[in-house]
Amino acid sequence: MTNYQEIRKMQRPVHNGDAFSKRHPKMPHGQRAKLFAPFDALSGFDETMDAETVYTVHPEDLSEEMKEELDAKWQELQDRFRKLPNRKTDRKGKIQISVLYLQEDIAQTALHDDGPRGN
Repeated sequence: MTNYQEIRKMQRPVHNGDAFSKRHPKMPHGQRAKLFAPFDALSGFDETMDAETVYTVHPEDLSEEMKEELDAKWQELQDRFRKLPNRKTDRKGKIQISVLYLQEDIAQTALHDDGPRGN
């Protein structure tokens, strides 16, 4: 039998009142959990990477066709909304929309001189 096989068969050591337990008292679970908590070796790295993926949007770059299409969709939404019942419970499930919009990031806009930036 090799040394490693012998080690694998050994039981966990118990330290009750010996020299080791006096030098290394048992740690409370709260402190022990901190040892295994996630560690951010590069603090701020994730935020920096997120800032790099900011989209640049120039609303004035929309073509006339796209503007007309947006206007038509907006008008259709307004018409459909007017036809809905007044009570919220009666409207449930009747209409669903999704909207993509720019949440401007003032800091990113100030850094670049090419129009509004944000997510």
